[in-house]
Amino acid sequence: MKSKLFSSVRFNYDEVTHNDEYKYQSNVTDFLYENSISINDVLMPSHNREIEKICEKIQIPREKIKAFVTPELEVNAQCLPYDDIGILYFNSSLINLLSTEEFCFVAGHEIGHYVFKHQSNEKSSEEISYMSKYREISCDRLGLIVSGNIEVSINCLVKISTGLRSEHFKLNVQSILDQENSISKNKILTQSTHPSLLSRI
Repeated sequence: MKSKLFSSVRFNYDEVTHNDEYKYQSNVTDFLYENSISINDVLMPSHNREIEKICEKIQIPREKIKAFVTPELEVNAQCLPYDDIGILYFNSSLINLLSTEEFCFVAGHEIGHYVFKHQSNEKSSEEISYMSKYREISCDRLGLIVSGNIEVSINCLVKISTGLRSEHFKLNVQSILDQENSISKNKILTQSTHPSLLSRI
């Protein structure tokens, strides 16, 4: 069932890649254990419960996910997807911005990079840009599935893209999508690693 779920959620252009050198080594997390806090049932019980629910829903052991909060101002999270362990970093600015339900979408997204084995490989910068966007779509899909709430998921995407708290905007999906009509016809394509907010919505 687990592999069936992942294959049905994976975006069509998100190619399966594998790198045998991606084995977790404890030195990768030693610095994090020394200088940040781990998301666990004692230090961050609400956030830990969300990760536990995600792991249960997609049928992976909780111990396969090591999650930490790092003191960064950029609203961001990331995953190091080793073969045997997924290491998640959540910047403190992101934790402070999101509700626990919105955190579930982001955590599901980042765990997606681990379960889909989104490991780096040798490609041109243009290929990497496209491949990265395809991977983000796969992970957004998994984030939505584990969240189980499309409004919460879209609200989360808007918050991450703008840095705004809920009290500063009214969620209106159509109005956001209508912004596409204001984009010039000869816009310059960027080498961004993520799809645009409009594409993700």
